[in-house]
Amino acid sequence: MRTFNLAAVGDLSLSKPLDKDPSEAVDVLRKADAAIGNLESPFTMVGEPADKWVTLKQDPMLAKEYAKMGFKVLNIANNHMLDYGLEGFLSTIRVLKENGIIFIGGGVNLDDALKHKIIEKNGIKLAFIGCASTLPGNSMAGKGTPGLAPLRVRTTYYIEPEMEKEQPGNPPVIFTKPVQEDVDAIVNEIKKAKVEADHVILTIHWGMAFQENILDYQVEAARAFIDAGAKLILGHHPHRIQGVEKYKDVFIFYSLGDFFFDVAHMAPVNTKWRHWPPKIGMWSKSDDSILVKATFPLRGEPSMSIIPCTKGKSGQPMIMSDVEARNLLTHLKELSRGCDIVIKGNVAYLS
Repeated sequence: MRTFNLAAVGDLSLSKPLDKDPSEAVDVLRKADAAIGNLESPFTMVGEPADKWVTLKQDPMLAKEYAKMGFKVLNIANNHMLDYGLEGFLSTIRVLKENGIIFIGGGVNLDDALKHKIIEKNGIKLAFIGCASTLPGNSMAGKGTPGLAPLRVRTTYYIEPEMEKEQPGNPPVIFTKPVQEDVDAIVNEIKKAKVEADHVILTIHWGMAFQENILDYQVEAARAFIDAGAKLILGHHPHRIQGVEKYKDVFIFYSLGDFFFDVAHMAPVNTKWRHWPPKIGMWSKSDDSILVKATFPLRGEPSMSIIPCTKGKSGQPMIMSDVEARNLLTHLKELSRGCDIVIKGNVAYLS
């Protein structure tokens, strides 16, 4: 039977070329028909850093390392892609094109940023769409301006008076809802992609950093995208693994974690944003990630497996040992809903 084997990971940023001998985790990417991940920092060595808590960038010379790892598609819709302004953003697009890597989630205008991209293998076409809910500054694309494909969110805070009397300083209840205009735009693009491709994959930079809880808007938006025809949703941004949900036979990976996050050019700025995030445990579990192997047939639903990874001493991602893997996958099962996760050795199979 003909299939398209996709390998999917979370956040990516490199500080140096790959080791001479790639890790087993990287080898999994290379053996897939295509690999996809989130490019967390722009390819630029010029420009001024934005006024935010931290800014990231990476040497444009490292783009070829992503190609070596097997990345055919990279999402560029995230909160660091315009850390060095439009100059850094447009440099990233240029560098990716020069290295033959397809990018999604950003473009010269809003239509271009939302536009799906297609890869075909073994007669099977996969369409990819990228977007972000993390949109600092002026990073959102407009009708005539470059930027990112948005999934904006409206947030409401509610303070319960009686709880505040009993427990002064208690945090407010937080409600989040996706902006319908953005949901509709992404739904329309999914429907367009369905006409041209056999399966549609959506990758989203969303959620709350350093936490395991899923926000209201994520569930609402993900279900709308699946109702429109998406066959897989891949999330990233929280810098740690979050649960998996199955809705209408489609898997939502809320956060895949940091797969290859080896940062050299991280520039904390002494601004009003220095109070965030909390110092205690902010990077706890951020070395761990999951690598998703998705096998797409021409018709029907894809099969899914998960390989737990962690950051090795050299900075490369490594496949976890059986004991570590079972511990991580057991916790993932506790966080997940609507799906069965069967653990065999250091791999989990989803149904």
